[in-house]
Order: sequence, then structure tokens, then C-alpha cells
Amino acid sequence: MLEIYDILLKSLGPQGWWPHPTRFGKIVGAILAPAVKWSNVKKAVTNLEKAGLDNFESIKEAELNYLEELIRPSIYFRKKALALKAMAKRDDLLQQKGSNALRNELLALPNIGKETADSLLLYVFEYPTIIADSYTKRILYRYGFIQTEKISYDDLQMLLEASLPRDLGIYQELHALFVRLGELYCRKIPHCKECPLSSRCKKIDLKDPTEGV
Repeated sequence: MLEIYDILLKSLGPQGWWPHPTRFGKIVGAILAPAVKWSNVKKAVTNLEKAGLDNFESIKEAELNYLEELIRPSIYFRKKALALKAMAKRDDLLQQKGSNALRNELLALPNIGKETADSLLLYVFEYPTIIADSYTKRILYRYGFIQTEKISYDDLQMLLEASLPRDLGIYQELHALFVRLGELYCRKIPHCKECPLSSRCKKIDLKDPTEGV
């Protein structure tokens, strides 16, 4: 895993995540990000800021339908609007330190899943935890690091944490690099020709549509 990390860091460069300057924006981004490209998350966060919903008190008071419309660029926006409302009601959690106990409290909130909780812990609370999202599964399956893309979130998380030093900076950067690689090259239909991992990747017999271009 450290070899993969080094290759990606050298080829793609530091990603500077989480890509929002404010703590509020980072929290909202973590809630909106699952299953969505960051460009769409950014549109949704910008909509909230333009509407004056740039703190959790305003999120708490906003009409649910209005909130849904503002974050519509983010897929599953209805569930994510409920998650934002839930977080706004439990803003006391934002004063805690990162821990497994906090993770359990975040997971108890409506529509807050493991990826969201771990994103909050890693980038907002700066607590070292691996985000075992769909990009990570896809990349490591094609690379040959795992045997099935259907591996559970928990199992992949434990495997990666056992394969890496417990380092906040590495965890933060690795997730950002996987997202970048997944957006640029390791898509559902892969673009392997210029992928920095292509010389070592098994690619699971997938055809690169850019080959021969």
C-alpha cells in the first residue's frame, strides 16, 4: 500500500484535501460527498453559501424543501438534506474530539453512513481512520490488492489500516489520491493508458477505450 501511495503522490501530486476553506464547508462537503463527484458537491455548497445558509443554525431553521433544492446537485439530496438537519440538531458533537465513540454517535444520526462518519472524523476532527469508499474498492480490486469488489466496508478498512502506518497525513492524502485517480482514470469504464498504476495493475481483463487512440 505504501508503494501505491508513493506512486500516486509522485504522479498526481498533493491534493490539498479537504477542498473547502471553512469547517462548516468541510462538514457539509463530507455529508454531501458520498456517490458524488466533488464538482457537484462544490455546486451544492456554493448554493448554500449564496442563500446565506453558511452555518448550522441557519440549516436548522431552513425549510426542508428549500434545503433539498439548494443541494440538488448532490445525488440522494433528500436523504442528505435530512442528514444536514440531523447534524444541525446535534451540533454539540462538533465540539468533541475524534474517537471511535464519536464515530458511533455520528452513525446513530439519520442518513449518516460509515463513509460520511469517517470523512468527518478524518478531515474535520483530524482523527486517523481509513475511508473505504467505492473508488478505493474499485481501484484496489483492479490492481489485484483485494480479490473482490464486493468486500465489505469494514473488512477493507481493517485490511488497509493493517497495511499502512497509522498516520493522519497519509490517510488524508491517500483517500484524496484515490478519488482523483477514480475520477481521472479508474472509472467504471477505465482509462488505463495514462494511469500511473497501469504498469502494475492487473486491470481484471478490462478493455481501456483509449487504447489505440
